[in-house]
Amino acid sequence: GLSLVEILLVVSIMGMITTVAVPLYSQLVTASHYSTVTNTASSLASAVKNAQLYCIARGRSGLDAGNSGEPYSNIDFNDNCFPSDTQGSNDLTFSGGNGSLRCARIWEAMLMSGPSVHTGGGNGGILNGNGYTNWEYISVTDDGRCNYTYTGDPLLDSGILYDAVLGSVTAYDGAGVLTGNTGNSGNSGNSGNSAN
Repeated sequence: GLSLVEILLVVSIMGMITTVAVPLYSQLVTASHYSTVTNTASSLASAVKNAQLYCIARGRSGLDAGNSGEPYSNIDFNDNCFPSDTQGSNDLTFSGGNGSLRCARIWEAMLMSGPSVHTGGGNGGILNGNGYTNWEYISVTDDGRCNYTYTGDPLLDSGILYDAVLGSVTAYDGAGVLTGNTGNSGNSGNSGNSAN
């Protein structure tokens, strides 16, 4: 058998390993969630930029959805040539009662096979102690912008902001600090990336 000293030695070694491993594992999980949000923001920014270029090339500024069969035929473009809806709303702001729904429709049109999004109301998502289990992002409007809150780890309070006036797509982290800006700058065709 094992002596008391050997058992205490094993227990103390396991305690030291746990002291190091658990925080490290937690940091890795957090980094993985932030990476998910940042990569999704980058995909959304690319899709918005491609849609803007299509809008400029086709002269679709301020127009509702185009002819079926064309690329971006289901997108309504605002006066700045950025996606603003898919069902006949091409104004610059997302105010009013349907703002979250408009944001969700833009998300789904831009990221056709991307992460799932829900408007946060109704019966579509199952809310439990850990967030909406059926949806990866919850869409709400925030000061006239689309705010897609990540539900993978609700404690992080991270997500993506889309501003249809500027065409900017920005990921944010749990402290509200911007972690990256993959935004477009008007119709100039510029796309800047910066990180803290």
